[in-house]
Amino acid sequence: MKTVSLISTSARVSKLVAAVLVLSLVQPGFASAQEKAPAAAAATAQKIAVVDLSYLVSESKAGKSIRSQIESQRKAYGAQIKKKEDDFNKQGAELKAAHAAETPPPPTP
Repeated sequence: MKTVSLISTSARVSKLVAAVLVLSLVQPGFASAQEKAPAAAAATAQKIAVVDLSYLVSESKAGKSIRSQIESQRKAYGAQIKKKEDDFNKQGAELKAAHAAETPPPPTP
């Protein structure tokens, strides 16, 4: 078994040596292609921009204007809702008072 292992190891080494020789012959042309690749890639590289929309809305003039308009509308609607709630509460109290006046007290035994 040891002999087979040595033979297969020597076969691997010889294949490795052959591959290194082939690469050493091809390398000069390969190296120049590698040197050209980053320059070509940089020339055709795409640019990516990131836009922070929350920052734009909170810090731009238009964003601040829209925010103030929304706030004023919110206050106006809040006042309308408060008025309607007060009216409903007043009507509810009036109905309770009218119901109490119309309903006779329960009979006592």
